[in-house]
Amino acid sequence: MPMPQAKTTGKSLLAAQIADVASSANLRQRSVAVSAVVAMVWALQGCSALPAPQAAPALYDFGSVVAVAAPSIVGADSGHQGLLLRPVYLAEVTAQGLPDNSQIMLYRLRYSEDLQLRGYQKARWSQPVEQLVEQQLRSQLARSRPVLSDRLNVSFGRNAQSAPAIAYVNLIHFEQAFTGPSTSQAEVQAQVTVVEPSPQGDRLLGQKRFDYSNAAPSADAVGGARALAQAAAQLSLDVDAWITTILNSTPPSSGVEFVPSQSR
Repeated sequence: MPMPQAKTTGKSLLAAQIADVASSANLRQRSVAVSAVVAMVWALQGCSALPAPQAAPALYDFGSVVAVAAPSIVGADSGHQGLLLRPVYLAEVTAQGLPDNSQIMLYRLRYSEDLQLRGYQKARWSQPVEQLVEQQLRSQLARSRPVLSDRLNVSFGRNAQSAPAIAYVNLIHFEQAFTGPSTSQAEVQAQVTVVEPSPQGDRLLGQKRFDYSNAAPSADAVGGARALAQAAAQLSLDVDAWITTILNSTPPSSGVEFVPSQSR
């Protein structure tokens, strides 16, 4: 009877080996599953640790800051007042002293690294600053006279009294200057040139530089934007008054011809 016992023992050993193999396979499967879960947890934690998307810069414009109304004209009714002064063709405002076509709000530390021009990272103008200034100036000039642009095709014939003069405006400085860590001011500088076009060449009527330093209500981007907007409004008012003065004191040349030329 020893042989049957041996066979029984062999079958038992084989079954035990099969069970061990199955158990090992199950352990490996469980280990893989646990590893996958751990990896998923780490991935989720990693996602939650990623930096939040950077907030978009705050946008500023000149808001509701407007220059005062133009002086009234004696003997003119309100409906025709804007047609009595000589028209002005306002060329595209340039900013040769500033970065090209930039919406960056510029500032300078007068008390440290005065030669370095910086830009706010979290504040921007809504448009390039020369476009904002042009809108402000065009609105102010239009209070007392027709203001023309490239988009208009107006014929004046040989009527020198109504032919427009051409105004060129170039921004040289438009920045916030910090005189100390907690004090700043808006600094604006612009040059304006007015000419009268003619077949013989442009006749210079006047050229003037305008400078402004307006204290900012706070030493930050908000205060700088407000002070710069106020300076731009004052610039528009002063340019309007100056153009009116030189056009009233300079009689138009005979044979004047209006041909808009490139901005200067």
